[in-house]
Amino acid sequence: MSMSSEQRTGLGAAVASWTLAAVLMAGVPLLVDPSPVAAISGGGLDYAGLNLTGQDLSNGKYKSKDFSGSIAKEVNFSGSDLRGVRFFKADLKKANFTGANLGTASLEEADLEGTIMTNAVATGSYFGNNMNNVGDISGADFTDALIRKDVAKILCARPDAKGTNPTTGTDTRDSLLCDMF
Repeated sequence: MSMSSEQRTGLGAAVASWTLAAVLMAGVPLLVDPSPVAAISGGGLDYAGLNLTGQDLSNGKYKSKDFSGSIAKEVNFSGSDLRGVRFFKADLKKANFTGANLGTASLEEADLEGTIMTNAVATGSYFGNNMNNVGDISGADFTDALIRKDVAKILCARPDAKGTNPTTGTDTRDSLLCDMF
């Protein structure tokens, strides 16, 4: 069975199209940045390692951003959406998180000395043992936050471990499970 010249032309065009598609698909990985920066949650380094001392970042939308290793002393984060933010080893001395949403944020090994957490929502966040020197926690909601038991006990003994979070309606003492101590 022999093919007509029209059939051969059509077959050749189909083969050429498939070949071009294969070449283009093979080239796609070359267009994607494989560096570790592209793999970080939030689409890049964001604020990691930056000196943000004293800046006003209030009422901002920073969901899933990375502030790892940043120097954020006295930064005003009040009212900001910080859900899923990474503050690993960040210097947050005297930062203001009043009314901020820190749900599922990672504050592992962050310096929280004097940090204001008044009315903050920190549900499901990870703190570790760095809450000993935190500033005001009145009205904060720490429901399901990962805080060491010995640290939670210290927080519960503080006079500012009181109040009800205006966003979630949860009492600070209840969110820290103070009745267990």
